[in-house]
Amino acid sequence: SVSPVSPRQVVDEANTVFVYGRSSDRRSASLCTALAKARIPFEQREFDIDKSFMEPLRASGYRGGSTPPPIVVLGNQAWWDQGPGGGSLVAFPFEGTVVAELRRALGSGGNSPVRSRG
Repeated sequence: SVSPVSPRQVVDEANTVFVYGRSSDRRSASLCTALAKARIPFEQREFDIDKSFMEPLRASGYRGGSTPPPIVVLGNQAWWDQGPGGGSLVAFPFEGTVVAELRRALGSGGNSPVRSRG
């Protein structure tokens, strides 16, 4: 039997940052370190087992092909490293880009876990 999902669980899932990576992957570890340093709470999920990232990935413009971990998901939005250039003329480090985007996304909801001194 399937247990019902409470509205609280749905809200928590929509406001939780998930990192789909591999425990032995250097890039996944580097991203998790950057998120921790930025004080952005996240939950790690196993890339090869849990494919819950696919719907947000498609909703965020993924058109197919190889996408290595890590993939970061917040609600129905996903971030992934598109490799050198990533279709842009200017390349920024993936970790820094994700941290900046998550700060913006989490801050816009009024529930930002990132605190700034001021």
